[in-house]
Amino acid sequence: MSFELSMDEGKFLIELARNAVKEYLKTRKHITIPENTPKKMLKECGVFVTINKLVHGEKQLRGCIGYPYPTAPLVEAVINSAINAATQDPRFPSLSAKELDEVVFEVSVLTRDKATRSAFSEKMVTGDYDILHFSGHGSFDPATPETSAIRFADGILTADDILDLKWKAPPYLVFNTACESGRAAGGRRLVSNKNHSNGLAAAFIAAGASAYAGYFWPVTETGASLFTKAFYRTLFERENVGLAFLEARQYVARQLDEVGELTGYSAVLFGDAASKHRRDLATAV
Repeated sequence: MSFELSMDEGKFLIELARNAVKEYLKTRKHITIPENTPKKMLKECGVFVTINKLVHGEKQLRGCIGYPYPTAPLVEAVINSAINAATQDPRFPSLSAKELDEVVFEVSVLTRDKATRSAFSEKMVTGDYDILHFSGHGSFDPATPETSAIRFADGILTADDILDLKWKAPPYLVFNTACESGRAAGGRRLVSNKNHSNGLAAAFIAAGASAYAGYFWPVTETGASLFTKAFYRTLFERENVGLAFLEARQYVARQLDEVGELTGYSAVLFGDAASKHRRDLATAV
């Protein structure tokens, strides 16, 4: 089933993004979902919110964060992405209230049928993202780790495909919440002499990402959700990937140990575990 937005619905999302940021800058609270929200916007969709500043009539990036996979209702994803783009993009200081009249908001919607390999690749070619978050399904084969993959609506993106992505700039951090997304085959190089990668983590690190997070074992939705929320909450407060990852592991272990849920122990981090200010120090090749 296709998912199309009218001009009025597009304007609704733009206004929603701006109002969400305005309210957050004023009160540090998230706005509630408007009562007049169109029903279709309660459908789960991936989304990117981009904030540009107008300087002499030219757009200059001021923040961009999003969720490429549909894991939350569109209206909720826009609110969260807008606030994060305005206040949590590691490349920029938090947007100030007085800047609101100087910036424009753009909302790019990715529905399940539009969360495709080509759409993702286009975003990577044209966009510049510090954090790339995958929330969906993947696969890992220890016998052929180069075929390990992320699933999109129109097929899979393998570890070897990632080596060939034409980045505008590799993201600082890639967080892949798929089961076994943090595995590699033992005794093998990061990238072989035949240009085959040893799993998804190796592929993203070799392609230029400074850090990569994933899970070694299969994990539950509950565990992954708890970990993700704890990780980003601490990351945006402490601005340190390693500390945020450690605290998220400890938090989830405390919350789920009694029921034998091992998400906290399954989470693994590769690459640079330092602060956002060290993006240029940890490129693995």
